[in-house]
Amino acid sequence: MDSIAKEYFKAWISAMRLRTLPLSISGIILGACFAHYNGFFKWNIFLLCLCTAISLQILSNLANDYGDGVKGTDNENRIGPERSVQSGIITPREMFNGIKVNIVIVIFFAFTLIFKAFGLNNFLYSFIFFFNYPKVVFFIVGDGPLKEEISNYIESKNLGKSVIMTGFRKDVVRILPAFDCFLMTSKTEGLGT
Repeated sequence: MDSIAKEYFKAWISAMRLRTLPLSISGIILGACFAHYNGFFKWNIFLLCLCTAISLQILSNLANDYGDGVKGTDNENRIGPERSVQSGIITPREMFNGIKVNIVIVIFFAFTLIFKAFGLNNFLYSFIFFFNYPKVVFFIVGDGPLKEEISNYIESKNLGKSVIMTGFRKDVVRILPAFDCFLMTSKTEGLGT
């Protein structure tokens, strides 16, 4: 492997931030210990849980590297190691494509886990329930470089009633109680309060 390829490979490993993975699987290991103690432990479920948690953590780390690199949050004033997009070793487009690949990996592990844990009937029922339940609405709160691309995708798939983009809001804390579920993908951004 030549030095450029080696540096490129190292940049991807660095972007995955492997040091964050033990914390992401600690809850899985603890849960597996409780399952084993109570006689419900299954190796296949345990391994799929580990793979799902690890792939979700890597997805979060790649998305953070991408977002901070594109927004300019990671710049020459950053304290700590230089990030992959910030350094220019990985371009924003390459990182975005890496995120897409990782999303496919996450979906594979998550669906396989659900299928193995709950069986075929419950797995299929969850899809029927989700797609036939008209009150499920996803809100994307915030702004960023992908806003137009996401908006165009939502429009092209005719998802306007199910996925609503609110843009930047200063009152996120006030509207949180209206949501059944809330996902925040950034470690450094606050809630606009």
